[in-house]
Amino acid sequence: MSVGSRIRWAEAYEIAGEVARRIDPLVARSKCVGSVRRRKDTVGDIEFVVEPFMHGDLLGNEEPVLEVVRATMLELGDWVKGGPRMMQVTNLLKHKGLTLDLYLAHAPAAWGSTVAIRTGPADMGRYVVTACRDFGYRHENGYAQHLDTGERVPTDTEEQFFALASLPCLPPQQREQQAQMAWAAYRMHGAGR
Repeated sequence: MSVGSRIRWAEAYEIAGEVARRIDPLVARSKCVGSVRRRKDTVGDIEFVVEPFMHGDLLGNEEPVLEVVRATMLELGDWVKGGPRMMQVTNLLKHKGLTLDLYLAHAPAAWGSTVAIRTGPADMGRYVVTACRDFGYRHENGYAQHLDTGERVPTDTEEQFFALASLPCLPPQQREQQAQMAWAAYRMHGAGR
């Protein structure tokens, strides 16, 4: 979430490219999300979703490998906060007040859900999470389940996430209008009616 002044999209895109160059070798995959991905004219912060590499412990449990990611975040800016699901630095690459939010998608969270929600806009993610209940699903903690059975529903792609609310997966720059239209229809008729 942006707090300080905003920068032009082209500059934000260039900064995001440098972040990707440094983070990508440390994780299984990454995607720049938020205002940069939606190609907004101005950007208040840089946001990424990353899937960390996993490491098995002696009991066979999978744990995310986060120390190398955290160390690189400290090289990129001034530490604000962080844990197993999100890390944040400010003064990113010496740009005063520019924040980097790094969201960590690992089990139980699904990649597609996390990328779609973090791409935004916030109203779009809220709509899908709200409307999916009308279709028999619950979405919490980054993954979806059938309301009746508790069985997990795959949302490894954005298309699967949007399908929970019977919506097409539109390009990120069209999602603000899609969210406005979806909420207007929902208020009038409910989801899928």
